[in-house]
Amino acid sequence: MIQEDDESLETLESGSWEDISRSHRDLVAPVVTPSGHPNRYGVIPWRFPGSVELTGISALSDALVGRRRWSSPAALAERDIILGSNQATFDSYIAAWRAKAVTLFQEAWSQVQKVEATAFGPKSYFSGSGDIPEDDDDPNPELEKIMMHKSM
Repeated sequence: MIQEDDESLETLESGSWEDISRSHRDLVAPVVTPSGHPNRYGVIPWRFPGSVELTGISALSDALVGRRRWSSPAALAERDIILGSNQATFDSYIAAWRAKAVTLFQEAWSQVQKVEATAFGPKSYFSGSGDIPEDDDDPNPELEKIMMHKSM
């Protein structure tokens, strides 16, 4: 939840609106969890190559992930529909949201398959073989250098 200052989160230790916004915009893991604790179980320090954006379903959806300010007139209007008492307006909003979400998800999923296959080649989940790739005895030397550098 974003506080009245349009910047602070409900749990102050979990970062700021800018931190959440940056994570969603750049498709990288946040520095801390929503509870404010550091990620303990490992996080890759860069964007996963198969990541794609899923945006524009609604102003409210974008506000929830920091892609739009909560004070945006469009987000406030959608908030009023969601929290309002007009059931027909609410039902219409939800039906339109679901239809748009399905369409945008299908487009994004197609893009995920393409970029993941491009990034990982024959080791891609979408390589078409149906087999899980075996571990490579000769890892990508460039990736190995990045991993070694990040762990120092």
